[in-house]
Amino acid sequence: MLKEAGYKKYHHHNPSRIGRGKLTEAQYRAVEAEILSQIGPGLVDATYFCPDAPWEPSTRRKPLPAWCWRLPDAHNIDLAGSFFVGDKTSDIECGRNAGTHTILVQTGYGSQQDDALP
Repeated sequence: MLKEAGYKKYHHHNPSRIGRGKLTEAQYRAVEAEILSQIGPGLVDATYFCPDAPWEPSTRRKPLPAWCWRLPDAHNIDLAGSFFVGDKTSDIECGRNAGTHTILVQTGYGSQQDDALP
Protein backbone atom coordinates (compact mmCIF):
# COMPACT_ATOMS: atom_id res chain seq x y z
CA MET A 1 0.00 0.00 0.00
CA LEU A 2 2.91 2.35 0.70
CA LYS A 3 4.31 1.87 -2.79
CA GLU A 4 0.87 2.36 -4.33
CA ALA A 5 0.61 5.64 -2.39
CA GLY A 6 3.89 6.82 -3.95
CA TYR A 7 6.27 6.15 -1.07
CA LYS A 8 9.76 4.83 -1.69
CA LYS A 9 11.10 2.12 0.61
CA TYR A 10 14.72 1.61 1.66
CA HIS A 11 15.97 -1.02 4.06
CA HIS A 12 19.07 -0.80 6.22
CA HIS A 13 20.41 -3.68 8.27
CA ASN A 14 23.26 -4.07 10.74
CA PRO A 15 24.17 -7.75 10.19
CA SER A 16 27.02 -7.76 12.69
CA ARG A 17 27.37 -11.52 12.21
CA ILE A 18 29.45 -10.66 9.13
CA GLY A 19 31.92 -8.62 11.18
CA ARG A 20 31.96 -11.32 13.83
CA GLY A 21 32.91 -13.95 11.24
CA LYS A 22 29.69 -15.96 11.69
CA LEU A 23 28.19 -15.11 8.29
CA THR A 24 29.73 -14.32 4.93
CA GLU A 25 28.55 -11.44 2.77
CA ALA A 26 27.46 -14.00 0.16
CA GLN A 27 25.29 -15.75 2.76
CA TYR A 28 23.83 -12.42 3.82
CA ARG A 29 23.06 -11.53 0.19
CA ALA A 30 21.31 -14.89 -0.27
CA VAL A 31 19.08 -14.22 2.75
CA GLU A 32 18.45 -10.66 1.54
CA ALA A 33 17.47 -11.96 -1.91
CA GLU A 34 15.04 -14.44 -0.37
CA ILE A 35 13.46 -11.76 1.81
CA LEU A 36 13.05 -9.42 -1.16
CA SER A 37 11.56 -12.29 -3.16
CA GLN A 38 9.03 -12.96 -0.43
CA ILE A 39 8.19 -9.26 -0.01
CA GLY A 40 7.50 -9.01 -3.72
CA PRO A 41 9.31 -7.61 -6.76
CA GLY A 42 9.80 -3.86 -6.85
CA LEU A 43 8.45 -3.19 -3.36
CA VAL A 44 11.84 -2.18 -1.92
CA ASP A 45 13.74 0.52 -3.81
CA ALA A 46 17.17 -0.24 -2.35
CA THR A 47 18.82 -2.03 0.53
CA TYR A 48 21.88 -1.01 2.51
CA PHE A 49 23.78 -2.82 5.21
CA CYS A 50 26.67 -2.34 7.59
CA PRO A 51 28.63 -5.55 8.16
CA ASP A 52 30.83 -4.07 10.88
CA ALA A 53 30.90 -5.63 14.33
CA PRO A 54 29.42 -3.45 17.09
CA TRP A 55 32.82 -2.81 18.69
CA GLU A 56 34.40 -1.60 15.44
CA PRO A 57 34.42 2.15 14.80
CA SER A 58 31.99 2.68 11.93
CA THR A 59 30.04 5.57 10.46
CA ARG A 60 27.88 3.08 8.53
CA ARG A 61 26.33 1.42 11.57
CA LYS A 62 23.04 2.64 12.99
CA PRO A 63 22.42 4.91 14.90
CA LEU A 64 24.87 6.94 12.79
CA PRO A 65 23.04 8.09 9.64
CA ALA A 66 25.84 8.07 7.03
CA TRP A 67 23.88 5.74 4.75
CA CYS A 68 20.79 7.96 5.04
CA TRP A 69 22.72 10.98 3.84
CA ARG A 70 23.32 9.19 0.51
CA LEU A 71 19.59 8.82 -0.16
CA PRO A 72 18.77 12.39 -1.27
CA ASP A 73 21.33 12.36 -4.11
CA ALA A 74 21.02 8.66 -4.99
CA HIS A 75 17.21 8.51 -4.93
CA ASN A 76 15.99 12.12 -5.03
CA ILE A 77 14.24 12.12 -1.66
CA ASP A 78 13.76 14.72 1.07
CA LEU A 79 14.92 13.37 4.43
CA ALA A 80 12.93 15.97 6.38
CA GLY A 81 9.76 14.70 4.72
CA SER A 82 10.68 11.04 5.20
CA PHE A 83 9.85 8.46 7.86
CA PHE A 84 12.34 6.12 9.50
CA VAL A 85 10.56 3.01 10.77
CA GLY A 86 12.25 0.51 13.04
CA ASP A 87 11.95 -1.77 16.02
CA LYS A 88 15.03 -0.72 18.01
CA THR A 89 16.18 2.40 19.81
CA SER A 90 19.14 2.56 17.40
CA ASP A 91 16.70 2.77 14.48
CA ILE A 92 14.85 5.69 16.05
CA GLU A 93 18.13 7.43 16.89
CA CYS A 94 19.35 6.93 13.31
CA GLY A 95 16.17 8.46 11.92
CA ARG A 96 16.41 11.37 14.30
CA ASN A 97 20.11 11.86 13.46
CA ALA A 98 19.22 11.89 9.75
CA GLY A 99 16.47 14.48 10.28
CA THR A 100 13.50 12.22 9.49
CA HIS A 101 10.25 11.55 11.29
CA THR A 102 10.50 8.34 13.32
CA ILE A 103 8.12 5.47 13.97
CA LEU A 104 8.74 2.61 16.40
CA VAL A 105 6.89 -0.58 15.51
CA GLN A 106 5.81 -2.71 18.44
CA THR A 107 6.75 -6.03 16.83
CA GLY A 108 10.10 -7.75 17.20
CA TYR A 109 12.29 -5.81 19.62
CA GLY A 110 9.95 -2.81 19.54
CA SER A 111 7.86 -3.84 22.53
CA GLN A 112 11.03 -3.85 24.67
CA GLN A 113 12.38 -0.43 23.60
CA ASP A 114 11.14 1.83 26.40
CA ASP A 115 13.83 4.46 25.74
CA ALA A 116 13.32 4.84 21.98
CA LEU A 117 11.20 8.05 22.09
CA PRO A 118 9.96 8.11 18.48
